[in-house]
Amino acid sequence: MNRSIFVIALMMALLVYSGGVQAEELPKHYPESFQRFGGIDEIGKDFIVINDMEFSLKSSTQVHTPHTRFSTLNTLKKGLLVGYATTGKRGATKEITEIWILPKKSKVEGLE
Repeated sequence: MNRSIFVIALMMALLVYSGGVQAEELPKHYPESFQRFGGIDEIGKDFIVINDMEFSLKSSTQVHTPHTRFSTLNTLKKGLLVGYATTGKRGATKEITEIWILPKKSKVEGLE
């Protein structure tokens, strides 16, 4: 009986938990939460790999830094922590439409 209660409590905690970035550390021009976040593993002319997942990039991809509302894709470097938004259907290559470089002092749950 106690084991069942523990399993149910654990499942509920996992449903309620949602990893994220501590909001008080984010610049005012950043959203309160991100669709996804992770570390840049690799970046090329028209693609980026974040947490071992490849996404396409276009010249229209919006890039935001802690100090500027709009920047360029050239700002993105391997090792940076980022929050991002994607489009695309399941099974198809997803495209990153918007990406935010996280401040160096950001605490990202699940990536620490």
